[in-house]
Amino acid sequence: MPRISSVGQKSGPAPLPARLAGLVREAKWLLLGALALYLLLVFATYHRGDPGWSHSGSEAAARNAGGALGAWLADILLYLFGLSAYWLVALCAFAVVWGYRRLDARSVGLVMGGFALLLLSSASVEALRLHSLAVELPLAPGLKHRTHGSSPSRSVLAMPASARLTLPGPE
Repeated sequence: MPRISSVGQKSGPAPLPARLAGLVREAKWLLLGALALYLLLVFATYHRGDPGWSHSGSEAAARNAGGALGAWLADILLYLFGLSAYWLVALCAFAVVWGYRRLDARSVGLVMGGFALLLLSSASVEALRLHSLAVELPLAPGLKHRTHGSSPSRSVLAMPASARLTLPGPE
């Protein structure tokens, strides 16, 4: 509830005491660290047989260490970004270090823009060049496993949007 000052104007809510504000700040970094570890856990224990976003799965119980939610989350992120989804773990870890050292918060937009470019370019290179990589993903990296026929237009349409951004236009 806003306080009324002696002049009769409303002022904002009372600020948190310094100890409580510090505790909230520390809890935020702990939660980001826990999120980084959880993402690493669900990516590392991903199994194609788990029910997920891209397929219904062949088993009733999820083998993913993160449970059904972890299986779905890993399936969505690995489907969209491939192995480049591991960059999200690095982002969470970087945010913890950033907050711990109390680095300049004004450059958050620049860092997030750079991270978006890193994620998209990494996913693009992965989709275009790592077709022989033997790793378990919802969609295997590269065009070779994503095509359903020999038509180049089918293979381009089957690629994720990040990979289509790097293709040259028609001449």
